[in-house]
Amino acid sequence: MNELTNPPYFDRARLVVGLRQADAPVVVAAAKRIEMLSEAASDQDSTITASATGRMLLSAIIENNALNMELSSFLGALSWIIAIFAVAFRNGMTVWVAVIVNLLPIIFTTSMMGLVGQALNPVTLMVPCIGIGVVVDDTTHLIHEIGRETARGHGPTRARACVMLRIGWAIVSTSGILMIGMGVLMFSSFAPIRQFGTYAGLTLGIGMLTDLFLTPAFLLRSTTAKKMKTVSVGA
Repeated sequence: MNELTNPPYFDRARLVVGLRQADAPVVVAAAKRIEMLSEAASDQDSTITASATGRMLLSAIIENNALNMELSSFLGALSWIIAIFAVAFRNGMTVWVAVIVNLLPIIFTTSMMGLVGQALNPVTLMVPCIGIGVVVDDTTHLIHEIGRETARGHGPTRARACVMLRIGWAIVSTSGILMIGMGVLMFSSFAPIRQFGTYAGLTLGIGMLTDLFLTPAFLLRSTTAKKMKTVSVGA
């Protein structure tokens, strides 16, 4: 922290604060801390007033507001997805399976961001918003097709096998195309775009795996558990 006079106004001083991190939440928190300290100083001497200013603070406030809006958008989209699942599937276990399968890729990607020290910014926070919108399509398609095959009289295992043979490659191909498209962004010289391409491709890849392997497995397990419960009640 450097103390500098501000000529020709020698009754004023400028304190330049250096931060090790330029993340928006850190900068905004530091500005609030400075304002709290200035209020405490004003209580002791009313002639002393202070305020946090600067281009970095302004940029941090804008970025922080963008983060909050994107987070609100994601939570709103997730709420609508859960509501639509509840109306479409009308089965509590199926709804929970769909929600878990859609959230796992996002949880995995954000965990990887934390492990490598990647802070959330308006670009990387777009990854969960886009990821859940893409993964939910494959999940809905799988659950609908499995339900249709089951309604035709196929057993749980055969129904899932028929669905995977019919639309499994479609899910792999569409997800692969999207992953390649996102992967191109990894070669960008602009760091935020490179980060977006990396984590978006990772999210889509994990989403494809969870849809292909976990969705049928969870549905099979829930169906088996329901049948066992029915048999035990009947006995």
